[in-house]
Parts: sequence; structure tokens; C-alpha cells
Amino acid sequence: MKQNNSFIQINKVSKSNNGNAAIDAITCRLDLNKRIGIIGETGSGKSTLLKVIAGLCQPDEGEIYYNNHRILGPEEKLIPGHPKIAYLSQHFELRNNYQIWDILSFENQMTEADANELYNLCKINHLLNRWTDELSGGEKQRIALAKLLITQPELLLLDEPFSNLDNQNKAIIHDVINDLMNKFEISCIMVSHDTTDILSWCDELLVIQNGSVIQQDETKKVYHFPVNIYAAGLLGGFQLFPLNSFIYQQIKAQATITDKSLFIRPHFFTSCNKNTSSNIISGFVKSIDKKGFYCLIDISVETEILKIVTLDNEIQEGDMLHLKYNQNQHWFI
Repeated sequence: MKQNNSFIQINKVSKSNNGNAAIDAITCRLDLNKRIGIIGETGSGKSTLLKVIAGLCQPDEGEIYYNNHRILGPEEKLIPGHPKIAYLSQHFELRNNYQIWDILSFENQMTEADANELYNLCKINHLLNRWTDELSGGEKQRIALAKLLITQPELLLLDEPFSNLDNQNKAIIHDVINDLMNKFEISCIMVSHDTTDILSWCDELLVIQNGSVIQQDETKKVYHFPVNIYAAGLLGGFQLFPLNSFIYQQIKAQATITDKSLFIRPHFFTSCNKNTSSNIISGFVKSIDKKGFYCLIDISVETEILKIVTLDNEIQEGDMLHLKYNQNQHWFI
């Protein structure tokens, strides 16, 4: 389905809701041969941007192009949307009192063999003879996803696809989306507020703050080198240590930046022998917060607290730990 080197070009797009700017003069290019995530706090404009890309929301200013063809908004065409772009909202609406087979048949543009493979990948073969009011939330979402993909789109837009699902159904739909993308070569852009989903799934991130794109880069680069505290916080816990802090001085950061603080995430450290190398920080375990298969530990280092993540469940409060800092992860905010 996907075209090689397909892309979305966003040119100075703005949209206001009730007089407030939802997205503000956004300009960027999204190359669609990768998994793209859009992240931002609630109300930042990420869902609005996704709907504008889908052709379901009319921008006040600016234009969006898909492979050099402008995407028309709902005020410019009778039936809103782009024929090659599918949008799945977090509510995954299905018409009431309809049989699943009928809903899918109405939209089908696939051969029988491809449609059956789609149903198999979506794990809905056993649901085709049911009615829409007989489905669970996870089942409804997989049906809604199949209903979109059976039209053979080239780009799939997912708006908070896991927000209304329990962990079991979340894992199922996560696998379904991966299988569908690999099999049918569909490009995908996903909006999510869940750190785990973003970090495990996306190749590239678009960070939106107050309706503007403040960072666009590979996911691992946004995670390790966020442009500001806002971007850093969207992807998990972190600490900042100023130049005059004991921990900053112990790490002996290669760059001495007086107007910024050293940025550290909990897993930037590994346990080691005190005499193995330089850049060692030693401290006592003050508290342990068990998170299941890992622990978040507070280490008392002189008068400061350093938070680290470990898989070692044998560590006890009061233990002395020696930690090595990864110098390749130096970053300052």
C-alpha cells in the first residue's frame, strides 16, 4: 500500500478553537518510511494536528501536502478526509445494531484473500458474525481498525490508540498494529501520552508545546538530548544538577557549562567496583521503590539524592553502591 519515499509537508499551519490557538504556524516535514510519534501535554495541539493531517479539521491558515498533493479540509469537499489516509480516533466509533461482517463488507476494497488475511492479523475472524453491541472495548477497536484498513490506505493515523484499553487488550492491539504495518507496508503516525508506547514503538518524535513544534528528531535523541525540561518530562523521570553540585563535580563533566544544569535520567548509571575506573559516584541506599521487575532507588550522595534504576532485587536500604556514569550521555538543560 505504501508509496516509497512518501511524506507529509506541513506549511505554516494554524488552527484556533474558541479563540485559543490549538496549533500555531507549524512547519515541518514528516518522512513516512518510519514510525512517527507526536507527543505533548494535554491541550498542546497534538490531536488537532493529527485531524488536520487527516483532512478532518480545516486549518485557519497554512496548507498540508501529502506527496506534493494538498490535503483538502472538510470545508473544501463534500465528504471529509483523504482517500489514502485513515484516521482512528481514541473512541473508535462503530454504528450500533450492525453485524460486523456487514460493516466490513460495506468498506471492502480488498480481494477476498487479502481481506481474510487482514481479519486474521486483526484477530477478528471469530467476531464477524457478532453484532456491534456484543463487543468489548478491545474488540471494537480491532474491528474499527480493520474497517479502516480494508479501504487500502497508505497512511494510518492513530489518536491515543491505547488510552481506553486494559493491559491485556493494549498488548493485543500493539501487536496487531505492528503486524499490519509489516504485512501491508502502511506508514503510521501516532499520538500518545504513554511513555512506554512512544519509546518502544516510534522511530521519530514530534514534540509539541503550546501548539508549536519545539523538537523533531529520532526518538532516542529526544529521550537522551531533550531541548528543554518540558520535552524531557514527557518521556520519563530525570534530574538536573547545577555546576556547583557535588554530583556534577564527581562526574567531572567534560564540558563546563555554567548557565545550564547536567541532565540525568535514572538509568544513566550502572553498578561497578569502586576501583574499576573514573567517573564513579558512591553513596548509600536511602529508599527503594519496587516497580515490579525493576526498582527505583534513591542514593544518598553527600547532601544530594541521586535516583537510579536497577534490576537487582537484592539491594537493601543502607547498602553502599558504587555507580559509573556513561559519559556518552552528557547533556545540559
